Amino acid sequence: MPRIAIVHPNLMNRGGAEAVCMSVMEALENDNKIDLITLNKPDMEFLNEFFDACVYSITIRQPNFAYRNLSDLSTWFGEIFEYGKFGLLDSALLNQYMSNCSVDYDLVISTKNIIQLPSTPCINYVHFPEFFKSEVDSENTKNRNASWFQQICRLIGNISRECENCCYLTNSEYTSRCLQRAVDCKPTVVNPPINTPQIISEHDRENGFVTIGRLEPEKRTIEMIQIIREVRNRGHDVHLHIVGQKYNRKYSRRVQDLQKDFSFIHLEGELSRDSLISLLSDHRYGIHGRRYEHYGMSVAEMVRLGLVPFVPGNGGQSEIVGNLLELTYNEPKEAVEKIDNIISSDSYGDIRYKLRESSSINDKSEFKTKIQETIAKEVGEF
Repeated sequence: MPRIAIVHPNLMNRGGAEAVCMSVMEALENDNKIDLITLNKPDMEFLNEFFDACVYSITIRQPNFAYRNLSDLSTWFGEIFEYGKFGLLDSALLNQYMSNCSVDYDLVISTKNIIQLPSTPCINYVHFPEFFKSEVDSENTKNRNASWFQQICRLIGNISRECENCCYLTNSEYTSRCLQRAVDCKPTVVNPPINTPQIISEHDRENGFVTIGRLEPEKRTIEMIQIIREVRNRGHDVHLHIVGQKYNRKYSRRVQDLQKDFSFIHLEGELSRDSLISLLSDHRYGIHGRRYEHYGMSVAEMVRLGLVPFVPGNGGQSEIVGNLLELTYNEPKEAVEKIDNIISSDSYGDIRYKLRESSSINDKSEFKTKIQETIAKEVGEF
């Protein structure tokens, strides 16, 4: 039975990358011996329930004390400076660790960031080329500190622009283009698993909006509040539910202050899976603010649950809505105009039909099948 290492820094983050990791393990554990290489010991019972997964027959393998201490240091820096990108050091540390034990495995799969090992075939599911982010990010602000930090992490993690025995999968065409600017490769796009029921029926829904995402500047929550405020100024009785944890303290306070001023804002915080699905299923519209999103799993969930989401016209989220011009915007004024047009013309049903025809979303079963097929193909070639 092939022995496979799946490398992921911290499954307890419970985000899109973690959903991918759980689905990959679920797809492979019956026919392979799976070791999960991670810095933080996961609560698998909790994660199985959270992701509606069935991962039971894996072995959890953690690096030694020194690696975990350095990981704790990167987490501490991230909390002090409210800058989550220090987590890249975790991936670099795991890469360094794997360089010493990769000979134990027939295949190594990374479900978070790039890993390259000279002696063992690697498959990388890349959500975004974080090791090269300052060089390829479309929203790059020329942050020299970030660039130096990424170079240091590349040195620690032994990351280069070329690797002969590496296969690359990406979550979107947008990420694929960015990855090809960073690494010499030809990635295969495999959209992440969306484990949400598809709701086709058009039952009575509230004429309101839902946005999902942590409260931090790059999610542009305040910009979305301003968009909905302008839509209301045009005579539409709409409201906005904001779902997500308070990630950036200063930004979260600004959002809370706005909620006190405007009754149409509802701060929901983090919701259980059932509560989130119920909230989404009861509303007509979604709105997404982050530009150059790598994929946008929350947008995909909105589409599956029958919402019509408005998204920035760049990045992976525009692919989810089939690049429909009615739903993509570049500036807040454009978003207001397009929302106004759809509500005024009562074309919610027509747009939903277009979304069903044009969007490309993998459910969990489809994702697992594609992963199994890809790995069978790539292992055969190696």
